[in-house]
Amino acid sequence: MALQLAPGAATTHFNLANLLVKQHAYDEAMAHYSEALRLDPVFVEAHCNIASLLLETGRTKDAAAHYVAALQTKADHLPAIVSLAWIYATASSEAGSQHATEAVRLAEQACRISGCKQSGVLDTLAAAYANAGRFQDAIKIGKEAFSIAKAAGEDDFADSIRARIALYENGSPFRGDK
Repeated sequence: MALQLAPGAATTHFNLANLLVKQHAYDEAMAHYSEALRLDPVFVEAHCNIASLLLETGRTKDAAAHYVAALQTKADHLPAIVSLAWIYATASSEAGSQHATEAVRLAEQACRISGCKQSGVLDTLAAAYANAGRFQDAIKIGKEAFSIAKAAGEDDFADSIRARIALYENGSPFRGDK
């Protein structure tokens, strides 16, 4: 009904897309997120939600492009910074090497913005450090992320962080495509 009343409102398409995602109607959701962006090309959250859907289908490069577009509009948008840093830090060996410096820069920026107290941000920073070959830094930051996740009762996430720390201790970065 809202769409019938305001077919030209980007937020209406965005909200409908969010509901469609909850119903697992991803193609329809993508169409409405895309329409929201057509109507409002600087709609940061629409870029991020499209990127999330693209990641679900393995379209990492396309997702990264949407996060970059979001950050061109709002350079301090924490979810986009963290997501793009994670993509760059955990990409395949060749792509990861290409973006190692940018992954660290973005992850450090996210840490500054968030106050370095969020397990997900710290986990991303650890992955970025490991990707850049800074394994001691990765281990230290990974352990901080683990402690915060454990204290918050995020046991599954803490276990995945612990597995990544083991990689860093062996001199290996985490690759998300494995």
